[in-house]
Amino acid sequence: PTTRDVSFADKVSACMVNAARYVEMSEGTRASTIGAFYNDAYQFDQLACSSPHFVFFAGPEQTCETASEIFWTALGRELERRGQPEAISSVMNKLVGACELVGRDLNAKWKHGRSSGGPVVVRVPVAELASSRERFVGGFFVESFVADATRITPAIQPGDQTLSYIGYTRDEMREAARALSVRGIDRIVPVGQALNFTPVWDGYVLLAELTRRVVVS
Repeated sequence: PTTRDVSFADKVSACMVNAARYVEMSEGTRASTIGAFYNDAYQFDQLACSSPHFVFFAGPEQTCETASEIFWTALGRELERRGQPEAISSVMNKLVGACELVGRDLNAKWKHGRSSGGPVVVRVPVAELASSRERFVGGFFVESFVADATRITPAIQPGDQTLSYIGYTRDEMREAARALSVRGIDRIVPVGQALNFTPVWDGYVLLAELTRRVVVS
């Protein structure tokens, strides 16, 4: 009679990249950053709720364009370096997903991954993200350009779980969280820590939710 259920909904996650700072990184820092992003996205083949599906580049449009090109090219090389195997079915699912998004009237652009294998990236304006929430796993990403981190606030939904970040300080993200966490987003963590499980998950303090307290007075 005292059973208590804690429900964990199916959620999606994203990554926020400070475009200018990413472009200015040294080659070594970029390599370690891409390795961390790879771990977040590919350890569970993008099936984990906390694995990024949306990637936001924040800054002036041309800087975002440059950062995007460097980022996805580097991720493709990281996959080659690791010898990441990919089933034909996964390749086809991603190609079909890209065709579906581009085929809708979303002003979407297919930016990377037209050939077989590697990450598939479709660029969708942030205002249209509500219509592109489907997940195509195995390395399928939807990217958007925004002026700054808080501009993604209108696109956030209650089903958004983790926002990992690149090129920001913890204090900067704490400040942005005032706006970002109003409608959704349960966790904001540095890139590479998206899959780290903690006692606070999906907004629940698990040790409080799952513990019975006996009071003696």
